[in-house]
Amino acid sequence: MQAISLKHVIQRYKIGRQLLRSIVLTARFFDASLLLRKLMSSRKIRTYIIKSSLANQLITNYSSLTFSFFQTVEDYAYKKKDFPLLYKISQIYRLQRRYKKAFDILFHLSLSAKNEIKIVHYTVKALQVERFINNKKLMKYYQSDESALPIKAIHFLECEYTLHSERIKPDWNAIIKLLENEYDYALANFLILAALGHQKINYIDKVKNLLVKIDHEKTRLSFERAMTMIAAAYYRSGEKEKLQQLDKLFKIDSTSWEIYMSFGKGKILEAMNYRGETIKSTFLRFYPYKLGGDKEILTPEKDICGEAFNPLFYSALSKSKSDITIICDNRLYTILLKTFPYIHFIPKTPRYIQKTNTENFDQIHNYNLRDFLDNHSFKQSKGSNFFTLDYTTLYEHEETKLGRRNGWFNIDEDLKSLWKNKLGSSKKLIGISGNSTLRSRIRDMHMISMDHWEEIFNLPNCKFVNLNASLEEEDIKEYSKKFNIEFINPNIDLFNDFDNLLAIMSILDFAIVPANNLMDFASSVGTDAIVFSPSNIMKTWATKNQRYIFSDNVKFIFPENNYQPDKINIMVKEGTDFIKNKIYN
Repeated sequence: MQAISLKHVIQRYKIGRQLLRSIVLTARFFDASLLLRKLMSSRKIRTYIIKSSLANQLITNYSSLTFSFFQTVEDYAYKKKDFPLLYKISQIYRLQRRYKKAFDILFHLSLSAKNEIKIVHYTVKALQVERFINNKKLMKYYQSDESALPIKAIHFLECEYTLHSERIKPDWNAIIKLLENEYDYALANFLILAALGHQKINYIDKVKNLLVKIDHEKTRLSFERAMTMIAAAYYRSGEKEKLQQLDKLFKIDSTSWEIYMSFGKGKILEAMNYRGETIKSTFLRFYPYKLGGDKEILTPEKDICGEAFNPLFYSALSKSKSDITIICDNRLYTILLKTFPYIHFIPKTPRYIQKTNTENFDQIHNYNLRDFLDNHSFKQSKGSNFFTLDYTTLYEHEETKLGRRNGWFNIDEDLKSLWKNKLGSSKKLIGISGNSTLRSRIRDMHMISMDHWEEIFNLPNCKFVNLNASLEEEDIKEYSKKFNIEFINPNIDLFNDFDNLLAIMSILDFAIVPANNLMDFASSVGTDAIVFSPSNIMKTWATKNQRYIFSDNVKFIFPENNYQPDKINIMVKEGTDFIKNKIYN
């Protein structure tokens, strides 16, 4: 059958559609590129493939084909100026995390669209993708004199870019007025994030008040997302009372909502249980095997913080579960093996590696599942039954209490001796990191920059050790000169080499760390540490004596009330006094 008659069959008859499905799904086994190109010259056939479930099947199960296949469709869509088809392709690229490809299409669409609603829609989608790439093409266009974007699109851009630039200021009142006239959930969500970054809680309150008034029954899902974002903003700002007020106003059936409400009530362990269930349900949504297998495996974590504090409970867990298997970040694998020899660990490559090391993930055709597993852990976990930790139950176990006082990781003694020799013992060793590797205005508001630490750097007979993976050698030299301190860079891969990083942290006299994995690493090796929290967010995670709920070794320094950047000097003074009492007495 010639290609042209085949197109006729596909376009007119159901059996033709079934034949097309077979061609597409078997194309990975033979060279069908020429046939597919001929078939794709028909707009109807292209549209059918992309807009039917075929596209999702290709993404999920046949990713090896999608690169050339969708490029072919994209070329035709550009040629025919088929904007709906181009938009569908951009969303597919986004699912595949080919963000530059997705952005290029969306940026083109935002400039080419004539309808104001479409321009705003494409601009917002491009904005969401731009977060993942370094190319600030949309920002440059927005700031240029040639920009002719609708005011609504400009408001979106202002909300996003104000989190990255001090020079860009949203017209807060104008956005609120627009929302009053025409409520837009997406714009409201952007505004909430922008207001959180600038700690303009009054505008978050205004969005909440607008939400209360509108009829949300027809847009229930969008409404719940917006309310959950407001709850998250209140939590991040330490607005506990406002969180509790939300709980009285609304009852939203979502685990994310329950997490923030539990935080608001000070029920941290309950919140952690909800968090565990959220991770599990997200994971199982993409996991292709049925539950009920012989093996029980702890649901894999998406981030290193969870993997750092969860081992606190493993000793207690072993008494309640036999033959335990746990999927872990491969950077912690050797430490976990040494600490818990009775547990079977399956190492996985962390998700950030995907960008440079895709061969570790090429057997997992569902892109969402790659957040949790790599090829090896995927194969090892087939047919397993997955569970989460019950923090509320495990928290009171004697093994857990011991870990909270003294740490829970066993660090290699040879490595510790090596670093004791390298770093020396003539001075007090203080490990320091002023901020997270991941930077944003919202993250930075929870930390105090090292530029404010002059009083700490004046402590006598101290040597400072860099723990920040993002700090460059030039930065270290600059701080050394500015404060006249001995500031050592251990010259290891602080982002990946956790064996050496944890060995270093275990021999420190003290550590000053942000509220990220370094806080949990200090806890895990039993090193005394402080965490500055000017936003007051960590108050939720603190015991009555301002200690981390998972570690008595970690003390929080936060203001009495909510976010108070003007109290930074007072906080640094408090931190300095605490360090003095710890290392000199």
